[in-house]
Amino acid sequence: MTKPISKTEAIKRIKALPGMTARSQDGEIRVTYTLEEINERFPELTTRAAWIAKAEAVACYDADPQAAIDNAVALANTLTPFEECTVTKAEARDASAAFCEAIAWTEINADLIQEEETLDDMERADFCLSVPFEAQKALCDISKRLPRTVRAFIDRHGAAQFGHDLWLSSQGHGAGFWDRGGLPQASLDALHDAACLHIKEGASVFLNRHGFLQVEGLK
Repeated sequence: MTKPISKTEAIKRIKALPGMTARSQDGEIRVTYTLEEINERFPELTTRAAWIAKAEAVACYDADPQAAIDNAVALANTLTPFEECTVTKAEARDASAAFCEAIAWTEINADLIQEEETLDDMERADFCLSVPFEAQKALCDISKRLPRTVRAFIDRHGAAQFGHDLWLSSQGHGAGFWDRGGLPQASLDALHDAACLHIKEGASVFLNRHGFLQVEGLK
């Protein structure tokens, strides 16, 4: 029988992951990104206090050590090195922000809104940090498979449009890569197919227990 993993061992393993940190808090394991990773991914945050606030805002908690490790591994796997991509960090940030905007535009509905909230409140709600990071990872992965096509699309339409179409194409909406124009149709179809490989059609959007928007179905 496998010996259960202790919280101490789980925290040690999580801290060994790139960009991740963890600590025991109120009987649970708090998992989040390191301040260095926050600073790297959010250059608009210029003070240590702002980094700490962002790290706390996106932290997740789990009482089960193995579940905490699994969540940390999933988050760490989104941190694809940008130097391996044909896109810049700024383009990846623009694409991921637009990806989240597209989710808010297409998926937020009355089922997600509490009595004291409005649709505008929900559209301004923060996404769980794994959502934009998964969008960045998808962009990097697709750019490795289709480097010239991704570069041509971003040069023609911009990184933000790539982020929008990444969500729209994967979810089978009436708009997306396939009808964007400006590139050969075969190139647009290849981007559409790549989006569908990275994000499951019918992905669900929900508020997690910490009040952040989360997406189930990101690969």
